[in-house]
Amino acid sequence: MPFGLADTILSCLDWITAAQTLSLYTDLVCQSIGRSRPSLAAAMSLVSGVARGVTMRLQPPPEVPTIPRENISFFRKTA
Repeated sequence: MPFGLADTILSCLDWITAAQTLSLYTDLVCQSIGRSRPSLAAAMSLVSGVARGVTMRLQPPPEVPTIPRENISFFRKTA
């Protein structure tokens, strides 16, 4: 994890991907801790939800909402 983040931040200068990586990692670690320690489940669920929300907000919007039906002329039927 440290080397991947260091590479993403220092050589690629890709701050959004680094933030996505950290928020996704936080979400998964908190889910795991919540399952293994029932006494911490409520707190870990809250932190996991916040981290998941951050991850979802950092996702770029789709370029096209749906794939057009006549997308590629190669696949069109020719009679």
